[in-house]
Amino acid sequence: MAKRTTPEEVEVLIRDYDESISLDPFIEIANIVTDDVAAQDTGGKLSSARLAAIEKYLAGHFYRGSDHALSEEETGDASGKYTEEFGPGLEGTYEGKRAIFLDITGYLRTISNGKTTAGAVWLGKVPSAQTDAIDRA
Repeated sequence: MAKRTTPEEVEVLIRDYDESISLDPFIEIANIVTDDVAAQDTGGKLSSARLAAIEKYLAGHFYRGSDHALSEEETGDASGKYTEEFGPGLEGTYEGKRAIFLDITGYLRTISNGKTTAGAVWLGKVPSAQTDAIDRA
């Protein structure tokens, strides 16, 4: 599907953005995941604006995986400290948490926690081949 956000919109989210890193690959990944979110919205609750915001925050989250955020800085002798670890899943970054908040289907929270949905398949006979309970011996 067509991308819902632009590098410029994602760049606004990211404090201390490194302009030497292209945001396009992160937007592509975010677009794929956002398409999955949209597919979960069987009731049509997600507006196009909400999906665009989800994609933007997901792109910011994926960018954070390659360029850690500055967690401490000093101006005296110009030192800085970068975050080294993220929490699990999307909860590990500010941007990921915002994407989860925006997704009212709950799909992002589910995949972020590593949970999958259960499914069932009927392995019995088709109704026309079944024997009524009264006729069973």
